[in-house]
Amino acid sequence: MRRTYSLWSAGLSVSAGLLIVLSYGAAPADPEGFGKIMIQICFFGALASAVASLALSFLAWKNKERGFLKWTAPLILLGTLLVFLALFVFMVISFL
Repeated sequence: MRRTYSLWSAGLSVSAGLLIVLSYGAAPADPEGFGKIMIQICFFGALASAVASLALSFLAWKNKERGFLKWTAPLILLGTLLVFLALFVFMVISFL
């Protein structure tokens, strides 16, 4: 039975990106109660999903799987980080 680590890696990286966007996009200015718990679950779920997708991507490289899916996890996570970095830079520039 051949395992496709790259497919799981790509799926987990997409879910990590969506969860991190959801945790920041749906957060009110002052979260309280259940909303605060849901934001924490989304954020830490995104971190766990990102680490798992990178680990599975590494296993796909190690097993020399064919295709482009083994490259999608690092690219999606890097893209997500670059978007948040750009938002941070724009926010800092707006306060000047």
